[in-house]
Amino acid sequence: MNWYVYSSGLDTDNPPKLTTEQVVALIKGKKIGKNAQVMRSDDPTKNWIKITDTEFSKTFASLKKMESQQKSTEKTQRQAEKSAAQAQRQAEKSAVQAQRQAEKSAVQAQRQEQKFEVLTQKQEGVTNKYKNLSGYLDYATASVIALYWVSFVVIVCTFGAGIAYGIVNIVREGIKPEFFAASFLSVLLMVAAIMLARLLRMWQLALIEFIRVIMDIEVNTRRP
Repeated sequence: MNWYVYSSGLDTDNPPKLTTEQVVALIKGKKIGKNAQVMRSDDPTKNWIKITDTEFSKTFASLKKMESQQKSTEKTQRQAEKSAAQAQRQAEKSAVQAQRQAEKSAVQAQRQEQKFEVLTQKQEGVTNKYKNLSGYLDYATASVIALYWVSFVVIVCTFGAGIAYGIVNIVREGIKPEFFAASFLSVLLMVAAIMLARLLRMWQLALIEFIRVIMDIEVNTRRP
């Protein structure tokens, strides 16, 4: 079918005669808009009608749908490009931070190693000088702990016997002042002896630790 087309994108003084396929192609090429008018070449009335009131309305609807899909695709693509750019910037930022952290850790490790080397050199010099004293302090610490537990056992056994004596006699002969006093006095003496033993152990260990502190001060202040 042939059509006469009156459109601002075409020759308005002499509207061209076009086939249906040509009109569709011009609509898709946006040479013919929705405000155009057409007339069938075989229409005896010679009446112009709006192009959207004809079968070409489907072409305009299809074109609108394609444009909408294209815009949606472009929007999705722009969003994807934006997300990719943000991810790349974040990755670059993370890489820079990781590199800085690695450099900082390497510098700290190097400083720690240097400090350890200096302390090791000092420790070697001082340890060689006070080797016997260090051994004596170790033996003294072990001896204090061992003596404490030995004295603890002796105290418990000694005064425990007094407590047991008083309890046995109370069971056999009933409650008497001398048996009750023996048991009560044994409990008090045992508690006092244990506290005294712990206090002596604390003083002895504190003295040994004080000597070690003096040696550490010597380590930190002695020049290699």
